[in-house]
Amino acid sequence: MLTCTFTDRRTDEITNGENLNREWQNCDDIVKSNAFMLDNQYACDVHFIVGNEGVHQGAHKFVLVSRSPVFDAMFCGPMRATDQEGSTVVIPDIEPQPFTAFLRYLYCGEAGITPDNVIYLLYAAQKYSVLGLATKCISFVDQVLDTDNACTVLEQAHIFNEKDFYSSVLALILRKAEEVLSADDVTYLCDDCLATIVGSSNLMAREAVILNACLRWAEAECKRQSLDVSDCNRRLVLNKILYKIRFPLLPVEIFMEKVVPGSLLTEEEKVDVMGRFIMETRPSTFFNTELRIVQRQLKLNRFQALFGTGFNNRSGSNAIAFKVGQDIILEGFTIYGSCRPSELELEVKGQVLDPNDVVLCSVERNLYTQGDKGLYDIIFDESATLEKNVLYTLEVNIAGAHTFAGKDGRLTTFSHNVAFTFSHSEKSQTGTTVSHGQLPGLIFALRR
Repeated sequence: MLTCTFTDRRTDEITNGENLNREWQNCDDIVKSNAFMLDNQYACDVHFIVGNEGVHQGAHKFVLVSRSPVFDAMFCGPMRATDQEGSTVVIPDIEPQPFTAFLRYLYCGEAGITPDNVIYLLYAAQKYSVLGLATKCISFVDQVLDTDNACTVLEQAHIFNEKDFYSSVLALILRKAEEVLSADDVTYLCDDCLATIVGSSNLMAREAVILNACLRWAEAECKRQSLDVSDCNRRLVLNKILYKIRFPLLPVEIFMEKVVPGSLLTEEEKVDVMGRFIMETRPSTFFNTELRIVQRQLKLNRFQALFGTGFNNRSGSNAIAFKVGQDIILEGFTIYGSCRPSELELEVKGQVLDPNDVVLCSVERNLYTQGDKGLYDIIFDESATLEKNVLYTLEVNIAGAHTFAGKDGRLTTFSHNVAFTFSHSEKSQTGTTVSHGQLPGLIFALRR
């Protein structure tokens, strides 16, 4: 087999057919030959005018027709344009960079998907019925979507009206809200997307974190609009978002420190919120007072005391079985942190199983502990509805240092009038039992 060494000759040389390195034609790898023709714009018989700036991009009808039924209909179907009309195609709704990546997939099978272009590529794949690329885009989001890039992907889904994609990304944002709202990505959202996030009662974040994210967004928006960064202009650019923030749910001290001295709210609005602080049952004239899901979360602790020595999690899974006395929504669980100051990071993988070992909810995350005796919340990627009197199993692997542990566990624990009955699980390999070990608590919400 010949070794393919391609020389990048620019358009003028190749179009004229002069001084062309012919090794690309003698190579057995048709993909590399296709890539060479695309990259060097050789013998193109169709030209696209792409994006708002009308960038020209050449291609080959043979490749396009062989990869897309839409291009097949466009160039070979009964409604095809004449040869002269069909040689130029205007595509204003896709920008040049993602369109080039789209063509490379048609020519070479290389997706080149990134968080910045995944929705553009999905849009192109759906527009031209390239199902293989659409599948790769969806798989990519499932694998790499995280709290650092979620807002970028959400914004793209909003722009292209990809409703299913938008819903799945929004669900991740609402679930991991505190991490998302602390990332720089949030400041690049449009006002509609930010309003949707901040307005949701399922946003799992404290109101102080939400306020801080909105103020950071408002500062960035002021700069984008060449406005002075002031409370008056923050109020101006926040507009409808301002009334999505639930000021009455803020801790009093944060409201007094961050809001009262400035002009983000009117004096009438400040008095309204202060009245709510004085009398919690008083309705607010301006702001939503419904508790967000994070404020509706309830916790229980099944242990009565702390175990005296470090607990070794390295022999396998921690597990405990349990039943609930009424239907609940399980949001997460708590664990003890590292007892070694030099090894504070733990890798946590947890899941809840039904009686048939079907996974109902799960989570994987790295946890940085403080070396103290406190409990750490682990929130599942998705919540699960648990039915009363059904035996469930919480199974958790904790990789890292020895941890603190609990003792004097109770068989039955009541939290907010819900009875939790615990029993030993055969899946436990570390010594975690009803009486002692890890997995001290559950995080749940009552069905509304």
